[in-house]
Amino acid sequence: MTKKVEPPPIRPKLALLRRLIAGASLLLSASHPAAALDAVSLQLKWKHQFQFAGYYQALEQGFYRDAGLDVTIREGGPGIDVSEAVASGKSDFGVCSASVLREWTMGRRLVVLAAIFQRSPAVILVARRADISSVSDLRGRTLMDTPGSDEIAAMLKREGVDYDALPRVAHEGNPRDLLAGRADAMVAYSTNEPFVLEQLGAAYRTFSPTASGIDFYGDNLCASEAEVKTRPDRVAAFRAASVKGWAYALANKQATVDLILRGYSAKCCLRRSIRKYWSDATPPGSGSRTLRAGGASPRPIGSSDC
Repeated sequence: MTKKVEPPPIRPKLALLRRLIAGASLLLSASHPAAALDAVSLQLKWKHQFQFAGYYQALEQGFYRDAGLDVTIREGGPGIDVSEAVASGKSDFGVCSASVLREWTMGRRLVVLAAIFQRSPAVILVARRADISSVSDLRGRTLMDTPGSDEIAAMLKREGVDYDALPRVAHEGNPRDLLAGRADAMVAYSTNEPFVLEQLGAAYRTFSPTASGIDFYGDNLCASEAEVKTRPDRVAAFRAASVKGWAYALANKQATVDLILRGYSAKCCLRRSIRKYWSDATPPGSGSRTLRAGGASPRPIGSSDC
């Protein structure tokens, strides 16, 4: 009968060494994960609202994380120049406007990654009590302006108004300033400020660039030329995750409303603003000219086709 030989017991010192090695390995793994997220920032062009819903959902649903990105979304406002922030490297990505074309001559070498809104909602608002009944009446009037309002400048030029010569008033994003007479006119989004004026029962007049044959793209996702050239994989990953976020936001509208109200904005006009966006916005690939996340309609800047 063969006698079974038991292995000798592991010596205490060797067992201790193994435990120390295992502990060190766990510590190194925790401090240096195999797939560490790449920290990047996205600069919005205005204050938090449904206008940026796709980016919020890309963050909330983990699309950025799945792409290996740790994304910080920075709120915009009247004093934020997105093009400058992205071109200078202060932000990795930004929500820009059609002004990126003009700004190349200023040394701001920006690249459009995706045309999110196929048509710009930028308009000029005036109080009806003001003696302004046409765009040409804006000549010499004070204007609450926002950065990158190229479609507004084009409309005014077509109507014989020198945009650069208009006296400026600080724009705080509050249409009540218009009613208070702090300015004769204000640059606004047709999806936002008009709802506030309607809730206040205020009569107002809207001047839209499209009525003057000016049809620019609206929001686009942009990055610097340097970012695109040096980190093409990161740029592609951010773009893909952002477009995916927009598709999710438009397919899950109520959940997106709740997310924005809970985590980003509780503005009283938000729900009505969102309904307006919904009436114009459809998921990618549907053929919508207003919002087709990531697409771009082949048309010249300034055309008035519908």
